Amino acid sequence: MDAVRVALLRDVLAGTAWLDATRWFAGALRRSVDPRGGGLLLVGSAGYEPWHLAAHLDDEAARSGLPQLSPTLVRHRVRP
Repeated sequence: MDAVRVALLRDVLAGTAWLDATRWFAGALRRSVDPRGGGLLLVGSAGYEPWHLAAHLDDEAARSGLPQLSPTLVRHRVRP
């Protein structure tokens, strides 16, 4: 997202719990990784495979220059 869209999104979400929840989640991501890189695991379940979230986190890690935030997806069921 570019800065204009981020600012617009913040304006739209102002006054909701989403901004605080997002800050909490971002902080949890930063605290959950090893400073040397890696360590963030996303684990799928039988009912939900978080591949889409993993893809977004990987993109954001690349954009922000923080490769240590790039997750490893642990799939519940590997497709043949």
